[in-house]
Amino acid sequence: MLPETVKNRSKKSSKKGNSSSSSSSKLPPVCYEIITLKTKKKKKMAADIFPRKKPANTNTTAVQQYHQQNLNNNNTIPAPNWQGLYPTIRERNAVMFNNDLMADVHFVVGPPGGTQRLPGHKYVLAVGSSVFHAMFYGELAEDKDEIRIPDVEPAAFLAMLK
Repeated sequence: MLPETVKNRSKKSSKKGNSSSSSSSKLPPVCYEIITLKTKKKKKMAADIFPRKKPANTNTTAVQQYHQQNLNNNNTIPAPNWQGLYPTIRERNAVMFNNDLMADVHFVVGPPGGTQRLPGHKYVLAVGSSVFHAMFYGELAEDKDEIRIPDVEPAAFLAMLK
């Protein structure tokens, strides 16, 4: 079923088309009107369905303090229930960045006289990088607790780890 405007146009074009060749009269009429179709609703992402819960205001200062310690690499041993401060695994893993708690490897980074000892977690590093996987779990893996990297600045190494 064609709209009336298209039918009228096709009748006019067929009258004009009688003088032209018979092959052009076999072509269907051209519709220049734009037809809008209703689209399905946009699928929701998991983040839309399950919004991130923020910690209660009473814990906010403790969380901020612990996060600042994490950035400064002067982490103190947290309370036994530090996981309670962070409701998701993602947030808990973020706390482990540059944190000595449960660290099973340390990187001594920087030139002599300007070194910094940075903690790391072999499993997390190996999951994120094939190089670290080969280094810690590959056939030629060495079981060292301390790895020296003298030709990289500590800030650059932390950025790479992040």
